[in-house]
Amino acid sequence: MNAPKLTLSRQSIGLSLIWIGPPLIFFIRDLLGFGNSTIFTAALYFIGCLLQVNFKSIFEVNGINKGLAFLGYSFLFLAFLYFILFDQEKFSFKSDVINFGILGVLIILLFRTDDEIQNYLPVYILLFTLLANLALIYSISTNPNYILGTRATVQFNSQSSGEFSGNPQIYGRNGVIGMIISLLLMIKKQKFLFLGQSKIITLVSHINFILSFVVLVLTQTRGNLISIVLIIFFFFFVKKTDKEVDKEYSHKNLVRIYYIIFISGILYLNNSFQLFDKITSYYDQIIYVVNRAVSTGVTLGKGGDNDPSAMGRVNSIEYVQKEFFYKPYNFIIGNGFKYHYLDIPILETWLNFGIVGFLLFLTFNIAILYNMLRALRSPYIFQNFIALFYLNVFVTIFTSGRPVDTIYWIFYLILIRFLNVSNNPKP
Repeated sequence: MNAPKLTLSRQSIGLSLIWIGPPLIFFIRDLLGFGNSTIFTAALYFIGCLLQVNFKSIFEVNGINKGLAFLGYSFLFLAFLYFILFDQEKFSFKSDVINFGILGVLIILLFRTDDEIQNYLPVYILLFTLLANLALIYSISTNPNYILGTRATVQFNSQSSGEFSGNPQIYGRNGVIGMIISLLLMIKKQKFLFLGQSKIITLVSHINFILSFVVLVLTQTRGNLISIVLIIFFFFFVKKTDKEVDKEYSHKNLVRIYYIIFISGILYLNNSFQLFDKITSYYDQIIYVVNRAVSTGVTLGKGGDNDPSAMGRVNSIEYVQKEFFYKPYNFIIGNGFKYHYLDIPILETWLNFGIVGFLLFLTFNIAILYNMLRALRSPYIFQNFIALFYLNVFVTIFTSGRPVDTIYWIFYLILIRFLNVSNNPKP
């Protein structure tokens, strides 16, 4: 591997660490006994940023998606301005400073990252999702508090009760990422893709696809389950591989052997542990959970059998209605940075940042949707990946988190930098 390839690999690892790596970071943090430590997380993010440093001329920068940049940077600047002037959550001041700092540094680093990194990132995304999937499976298998059928996550160490706790959403999201990148690497081939001809990467893609699906089922996160249906639908619009390239990169015999072994293992496990009964039980439970969540949202909690998580969003909608009735003028300029946690990012932008913030955030996401449809037809796997993964983010801006969450904005900044930007492939 020559120097440019080493640089691109190093930068890919750094970017993957802060973008795809949080589930793995949380596992390592818990394994080493740091609990829910912001400092430990920030330290690993700092390492990720260091790995992305480019030593080329300081005046040499790369192209971006200018339309997305205008809308996205405008909203981010507005959020930072509100943070300085109208911070309503003083207790999280230090973590917010760290988060804005990380985003600011990432903007600069992405400007100086070569377009060709798009040929390297798919393999590292695959490896990071595989490690995170294995970490979750290891964690629940060694956790005496975990009961099969409950939502799987990594348990944070606590000085209080030994009650099982954590964040299944982030591991379910990793399952979605793993399924997308694995499926793309399984059925689509690309010239100049780093390790694109490797039999090991082909095998790992098939293994990781199964593991990612298992993790998605174990975490039972509603938004991720809904988004995977959308992703599968739009996957059919992805540009197919040229026949010549597909034939050159095919590893059909290896794949056949893998699935013969896999199916044999499934049959053995079913005979020994009634695996099919457990799968059927999970399937019934997931259908029930998703249907109940959707019903609760559509009927605004008036349907009877309500989902507790979805009811939280219903309560948020009712809160906004009351705020608008009693203080409608506050929705013009907003109530301030992190005024109230709604768990509905698109609605919280209006409550916190007013009409301007809401329109910027809404228009930004609509513009991404338009660019996403174009990127699906790209011959490059990374473009297909970020387009499909955005569908997961699109669902979650209505169902989970805050509009200023770092985990959202790291991906938004990547979209601004790379979505529909040529990767200038080199042999």
